[in-house]
Amino acid sequence: MPSVLGLLEAREKKVREEVARLRQEAERAQAALGEAETPWKPEPRSTTERKF
Repeated sequence: MPSVLGLLEAREKKVREEVARLRQEAERAQAALGEAETPWKPEPRSTTERKF
């Protein structure tokens, strides 16, 4: 029969791994949000381009 301490340590390891995974996911989401919030600036049109 496993010890209570051993069960707690196993649970703690799983929770720490989940926290690390969620932190990585949050960092990716934050980076995507930062990129999406960057103002869009259209490129200047060339004077040789046709305007339709």
